[in-house]
Amino acid sequence: MGLIDRFLGKRKASGTSPVVASKSQDGSISLQLLFAGELRLDPGALEQSLRAYHPSMSGASCEIDVKLAATGATVGLIGWGTHVVRLVGINAPMPAEVVEKFVAGAHYDADLKAQARAHRSHVILYYAGQEDAPLERYIALAGVSGVLAKHGAFVVANESGHTSIPAKALAVLDSRGDALALLRSFPIPILCSGMVKLDVEGIRGVWMRTFGDHLLGLPDLAHLAESHDDGPDVMDMFDDLLRYLASSNKPLRPGHTIELGPSFLKVRGPRQDEAFLESEGVMLVLEKISKDEINRRKT
Repeated sequence: MGLIDRFLGKRKASGTSPVVASKSQDGSISLQLLFAGELRLDPGALEQSLRAYHPSMSGASCEIDVKLAATGATVGLIGWGTHVVRLVGINAPMPAEVVEKFVAGAHYDADLKAQARAHRSHVILYYAGQEDAPLERYIALAGVSGVLAKHGAFVVANESGHTSIPAKALAVLDSRGDALALLRSFPIPILCSGMVKLDVEGIRGVWMRTFGDHLLGLPDLAHLAESHDDGPDVMDMFDDLLRYLASSNKPLRPGHTIELGPSFLKVRGPRQDEAFLESEGVMLVLEKISKDEINRRKT
């Protein structure tokens, strides 16, 4: 069966062509990678890098349609274990308005942001394997992104999360530790979703909120912080709560209160005058309260 047929999820795989994209994956979980120059991916070299990235990927395969690549459109499949990743590359920049969405509020320096805005080509990775857990799907994409950092990618973005990070942060190719475990230790709103700071006219303080958590089956979160300096603490708070919700499968709703580390929080929904908290899924606002205000039955 040809690569394009398997890319489209037409079964079955043969012994020499084992990787087939799943039709059950809708492509919503994806990452985007920016390249400074023309896109030229060598499937053989890429496959070697994949196999060296992590022991679980030692049998990874990478196929790219050579004829299509010659026309400027790259289509490929990457697979290992239960994971399959669709790779689509285009020798043209992403639309400027899309790039701005994930570059403007990113947490890296202005020089790299300028390079991101001036990129010349890009790759989109779509999860198309058999993993059920959304977080693990993102980890698989992040691993492939780290490999592609060795092959020219310099920024990795999550458009749905309105965020991006330097690709070298995912490379960890010289790490003696567990590369995938390191990726799992990253705060969820770093790449699996994103956290954005908002200075809203007429409001004292800085709103901090997430985007893209609906793709993880989780609510987006928001908190009005006192200043931009509170960013790391709010990131940790969001990450702790999202991990708790992902592992416990317990609902979190307006009116609930939470004891989270040293903080006591009350949950509410966004108000009508808070249009900047609009979300594609559920949005929950976290407000600090005193210990005495915690409900007896904690969430």
